[in-house]
Amino acid sequence: RLGDDFRAIPRTTEDPKGGEWRSVLIPLLGGESLEHIRLHTRRHGGDDEAGNDKTEGRFIVDLSLSRMGRMQLDGLVRGGESKRLDLIVRSPAPLTPAMREDIRRIFRDAGEATGIKGGVTFQAAANFIDIGRTGNGAENEGLTV
Repeated sequence: RLGDDFRAIPRTTEDPKGGEWRSVLIPLLGGESLEHIRLHTRRHGGDDEAGNDKTEGRFIVDLSLSRMGRMQLDGLVRGGESKRLDLIVRSPAPLTPAMREDIRRIFRDAGEATGIKGGVTFQAAANFIDIGRTGNGAENEGLTV
């Protein structure tokens, strides 16, 4: 089954038209079963007249966690001289203060290690962004942990 999933990945990564979403199922062996991480990406921009990189990219990772339910990581990445990543963590219910602080700390530490600026915000009982299926017939909607 893992081999079938890896053979299906090229069909899900075909280059879309400018500004459209690209969806990929990433197979992951979780315990005794095969799960998928559903990753959606979209790119905008390019170089301006002066040759400066004005590329922006957006990604959405959909997860289904056994204790917390559906979670979504929604990121906006900006290129150029001052690289920036802004992240929204969506959840059906508010995360505990300790969980939010742990996520902020991990985000801050990663930013310091990579030199990327940015911020993380949290949305509870949020409207999740639904991109749609990848079209490869896979049944799993995301990673179940």
